[in-house]
Amino acid sequence: MFQKIFQSNQLNKGKVVSFINQKGGVGKTTLLFNTAHSLKNKGYRVLCLDMDPQGNLTELMGAKLSESGCWQQLMNSVKELSHLHRPVSFSQGLFQKDGLTLLPSHQLLSSFDLTVASLMSPRQLILKKMIEIHLLKRDYDFILLDAPPTLGLLMVNIVAASDGVIIPFHTDRFSQQGLAHFHNMIDEVIDMQVGASPKIIGHIPNRVEGRKKSTQQSYQEIADQLKGQFFFEPIPNKAAINQASLQQSSVFDFASRPYRELQSHFDQISAKIEESFHEC
Repeated sequence: MFQKIFQSNQLNKGKVVSFINQKGGVGKTTLLFNTAHSLKNKGYRVLCLDMDPQGNLTELMGAKLSESGCWQQLMNSVKELSHLHRPVSFSQGLFQKDGLTLLPSHQLLSSFDLTVASLMSPRQLILKKMIEIHLLKRDYDFILLDAPPTLGLLMVNIVAASDGVIIPFHTDRFSQQGLAHFHNMIDEVIDMQVGASPKIIGHIPNRVEGRKKSTQQSYQEIADQLKGQFFFEPIPNKAAINQASLQQSSVFDFASRPYRELQSHFDQISAKIEESFHEC
């Protein structure tokens, strides 16, 4: 139902959704990858941008790190960086597999903050400008961004370009502190007045060991701290999702019961994304 509403009312208005946590190792890349497959299975056109210099999403999708990907397209979007421009079209930088499209990462993204530090033009809006220049919201229903586990100008660009954010986390005390810092960062980006603030679509407790008392306690403390925010059902720490990733496959490529249970989780995430925007 939401798909039909979205496609009839949102012509040329695709949505940018970022998977973000400045704390590494929370599984955001794997969550994004499988959510992208769930959205694709529902008939949506999905573009994934690997904005993390580590390139985990690029590797997971079976692509190679490429300067022609996110790095070069960002540089080509800024007139003041003409000395870094290269004759590479956006389509040349894309990689396609299993019905998904990827703009790969490159290690040079780690120098983004330093490269744009002296610009006179709005440094926070480079990514948003790139998306607009290439009419990506016309060509794709959802653009999913894999963000780096850092705070800086690249992260600010990702938040400023996003219509919504999803925040994966581990149920531990370190994540509790990190989530508080992250929400402060969101508020700071809003204060910059660089555009509409993104929706917080939800928080995903990931790789949860449900039987541990400490896990349950930490989860409850985080839920109390972020009262009023939406929390997805915890995703259990199962070997199946790691096995699928090792084969560069999604959980939807397998039919056994452990994978069917995981498929249900990702279908719920994609359904929440649909629900968040179908009335926009």
